[in-house]
Amino acid sequence: MADKDTTGNILIGSDSCLFETKINVKDISGDKLNVRHFKAVYDFKDNEMLISAGKITGIEIEYFPQTKSNMIAHFLVMVTTPFRLFEFIGGPNFEELFENYKSANILIGKELPYGM
Repeated sequence: MADKDTTGNILIGSDSCLFETKINVKDISGDKLNVRHFKAVYDFKDNEMLISAGKITGIEIEYFPQTKSNMIAHFLVMVTTPFRLFEFIGGPNFEELFENYKSANILIGKELPYGM
């Protein structure tokens, strides 16, 4: 999670890949940003779903902290493309969340109505 000097973990989407990064205020020098942590956590090309889904158009993240009834903090990550909505649920961090979907190949895309 974030502290006073960092943004906390951020997900960035490219054409077919999700990257995890964190920005530290100490990495900002004038108008330049030096990002030290930038890691690919999921590539839709590894799953044939993206062939007909299109490019990543949006990412939404909900964080569920650890509680007495919920022993592990976890995330709900929703990724949209022009034609599909993908849900990723897990944790306790982005790397472990997406690793579950890489190894089990359980990603399912929900079709979105065309032309909306």
